[in-house]
Amino acid sequence: MLKKHHKTVTVIVKGNINASPTVLNIIEMLLANNLDVNCICSSCEEEARNFFLRQNVSLFELGCYKGQGLWNKVSGYLKFRKKVWETIFSNQLQETLLWVARIDTAMAMGKGLVSYHFVLGLHELHDKYPFYQKQISFYAKQACKVVVPEYNRAIMLKCWHKLATTPSILPNKPYSHLRTKGIPISDSTAGEIMKNAVKGRKIILYQGALTKDRDLKPIASAVEKLDNGYCFLVMGKDNYGKLEELKKVCSKIVHIPWVVPPAHLEVTSHAHIGIAAYDFDCLNSVYCAPNKIWEYTGFGIPVLCQDIPGLRYTVGVANAGVCVNIQDENQLLEAFKEISLNYDKYKNNASQFYNSVNLENTMRNIISDGC
Repeated sequence: MLKKHHKTVTVIVKGNINASPTVLNIIEMLLANNLDVNCICSSCEEEARNFFLRQNVSLFELGCYKGQGLWNKVSGYLKFRKKVWETIFSNQLQETLLWVARIDTAMAMGKGLVSYHFVLGLHELHDKYPFYQKQISFYAKQACKVVVPEYNRAIMLKCWHKLATTPSILPNKPYSHLRTKGIPISDSTAGEIMKNAVKGRKIILYQGALTKDRDLKPIASAVEKLDNGYCFLVMGKDNYGKLEELKKVCSKIVHIPWVVPPAHLEVTSHAHIGIAAYDFDCLNSVYCAPNKIWEYTGFGIPVLCQDIPGLRYTVGVANAGVCVNIQDENQLLEAFKEISLNYDKYKNNASQFYNSVNLENTMRNIISDGC
């Protein structure tokens, strides 16, 4: 059990709580363990507010403070710091267990955080950024518990920062999952696109931002060579104009803009094959721990993955999909063929993989051991 005065957990995140499904996931798991929960964040969407209201979660929205340039960024951190501590003290939350989501939230709260009992969630390794490494080292050593989504990351952090205890592992699996294929789509824009552009074709789905470090052109080119019963559905923000590049090599591209989680899962439920594409640009990518592999497999959707440790030793070992070099078009075509010929096997293995982790028990172990 939690320490006697820690029957309540206050989850704190700088930023929009809906930007990543992970924080909402943590709150659901804490509630499932019969804990009282508060949430302090910069902002959140209406659906999250309604969820908190139904679950008696006290929500404190502080407002977003950000802008271009170093000074505006520093100013935003300082404004968040002032407001978060005002909120904590005025509502007498300092005696609760503070669950600090992400290192940037800890940095924004400042060194005063270490005077309190807190869990530090680290969702990224930040291995290419020395400044972040120094911040992680300082706050991780002071936390009652460090929580990461993947085993290798836990070992790396313990080694790099000489932590006395190995960080706990909480996979990025959604606590709540719809599990049913072909769910009606509530987002009007996404629904219209699915109706008019997909037109009943089998969906090869990539969900995630179209960033500079994700080269999807080989995948798009491979899909172009499949029969007309397939389309390549890309769901996410296109801030770098990557979509036009993909359309040059694939006439079967369909794009759906970012859908507020968890409603994006309604679109996911229609997919035939899910894509997990990562590069070799840093250890954070190589030892990725994506929530999307759980979102896919919760629907029994096989996953075509980049062959990296974070995916080989999850999806690959579970035989819930195929790991290949996604820069090699021939390997991609062979993978599509393999999954197509043995679809039921991969579908069943995907569901078994999803069921292999009990998040409620995992959270119970984390909060009862040292917190």
